Amino acid sequence: MEVLRQYLGHSSVHTKVAVLKWIHHLFTEIHEEMSIHSVSLFPVLLGVLSDSSDDVVLQGLVVLAEIINSTSADDGYKQTQYRKFLVSLLNLFSEEKSFLENKGSLIIRQLCVLLNAELIYRTFAEIICEETTNIKFASTMVRTLNTILLTASELFDLRNSLKDIRNKKSATLFECLYKCWAHCPVSTLSLCLLAQCYQHVSALVVIFGNLEVTVEFLTEIDKLVQLIESPIFASLRLTLISQEKKCPDAHYLAQALFGILMLLPQTDAFLLLKNRLQCVPMYWGHNTEVDSSLSVENQSSIDFNALLEHFQKVQEFHHQQRMIQRRKSILLWE
Repeated sequence: MEVLRQYLGHSSVHTKVAVLKWIHHLFTEIHEEMSIHSVSLFPVLLGVLSDSSDDVVLQGLVVLAEIINSTSADDGYKQTQYRKFLVSLLNLFSEEKSFLENKGSLIIRQLCVLLNAELIYRTFAEIICEETTNIKFASTMVRTLNTILLTASELFDLRNSLKDIRNKKSATLFECLYKCWAHCPVSTLSLCLLAQCYQHVSALVVIFGNLEVTVEFLTEIDKLVQLIESPIFASLRLTLISQEKKCPDAHYLAQALFGILMLLPQTDAFLLLKNRLQCVPMYWGHNTEVDSSLSVENQSSIDFNALLEHFQKVQEFHHQQRMIQRRKSILLWE
């Protein structure tokens, strides 16, 4: 095994891929005997993920997934292994910004294929929620996870699960992600749009009016508008024209989207959303009475008031941290 570890540092891509395939073969064929080497191999395999070759990275992930997802391990052990691995991975991402930018999406998407996507996202969310020092990285990581969640074909099933928050399992997943996603306002908004919590979205948009509007914030809103036009949000667009039982979801969604429109400067994104909303019949107008109890979120077990309070607390914490950083920057110049 020591020889194999040494060859993982070889300059040849083909050599490293061959070694990783051999290690994977050993773990699949004689897992019990190989399990004693897991601890020593773990940091080496993590290092492989930083390789410049995607082929090496992908094969490294296959080996790591085999170690973590051992069929002989019980669920509790698997969750511990997931957490240990993802904590190490997040540490790598936080230490090397370029690593997250260049390899982050590839690694996370492949992990969701090789392992349990829901457990991957739950564990990521739980770990990031515990972050109290490097909250800027927490925001960056949430944006990355959110983009993958909304756009990657590998996350199709997870997206569908989140669209049914009336289901208890989906509701707990949504709550778990929401508490983490609160580090990034626009990602929180995206998650709620995906989960069809349109009444909550309209409440969030109102709060956005009191948040510090940065270039980063506007850029994220711009990207969200582009995503609303994508196939992923086709059901959202169809909700806008739903008249079933004076559909409260259509009412709150239109209200929320008009709110987003008011937050945007008059850019291309503004015109895009404006054009979309001009296609919406105005039956939901201001004087329309709707039965909010019929909305998707009111048919779930989620306490949205508690989530909204959590969101505000997290955003206030971010604001305080930005103020501290600005004071430090001023003091450094003196």
